[in-house]
Amino acid sequence: LVFYDTVVETDEEKETLYEVRDESYYAYTVNFLKSLKESGYHSDSNGVILNEKFEITLIYAEKYSINFGDPNDFDIKFRVLYEILAEGSTQYSDKASIDLSDPSRATARTDLTLDFSEFVD
Repeated sequence: LVFYDTVVETDEEKETLYEVRDESYYAYTVNFLKSLKESGYHSDSNGVILNEKFEITLIYAEKYSINFGDPNDFDIKFRVLYEILAEGSTQYSDKASIDLSDPSRATARTDLTLDFSEFVD
């Protein structure tokens, strides 16, 4: 991945057009995508929202909005996600929100207000 503000662009006077960030600023995105691929959940993923470093969200199986919170402990968060999905309490919901931001207090609830239209055809 290459983020636009990690590449230096200048105008005709050779002045930088914007503040250039170090690539490490976006390391959390690469780490999350790598963890997603290793978790096995990538194939049914519809989208990933990485706008905020501390609010990483996965749209999964055209049904779930999964908040991972900060970019720490992805392996634990994916294990907790597995247990929530295996437990089955949301299987009859049309749409559900899962919050894994604190894996020791993870929640799953039906949320019919979710709109996945930008992620699902």
